[in-house]
Amino acid sequence: MKLILQGDRIVGTATDEFVGGDTLSVSDDFDSYSISKYRVVDRQLVPLVPQVVTMRQARIALHRKNLLTTVETSLSSLPEPQKTEALIEWEYATEVQRTSPLVQSLAMVLTLSEQQVDELFVLASAL
Repeated sequence: MKLILQGDRIVGTATDEFVGGDTLSVSDDFDSYSISKYRVVDRQLVPLVPQVVTMRQARIALHRKNLLTTVETSLSSLPEPQKTEALIEWEYATEVQRTSPLVQSLAMVLTLSEQQVDELFVLASAL
């Protein structure tokens, strides 16, 4: 199967026999319904980083990366009033936004790079 490209965006799919335009070959088992979740960088498929995931997805992603306990401990050790506000958000929010102050502060505490946080959001979105 081939993906039809326009810049770094995938704009369609074609059979391997398709000739013309900018294309990228992918395996036949590539899920063509998920092309909107990718972009192309240096002729490689790269998942788009979701800006919002559910709290369930976030917690499972953190658990799979062995970070869940560390996050919970970090939240409990914050000074007041940040501690109470962070715990309310952690326990009662239904979603997590990539650019939220809580995510930014936890990334600093966990010494996660921007790329590592992006990878967590990509992982979470697939759960």
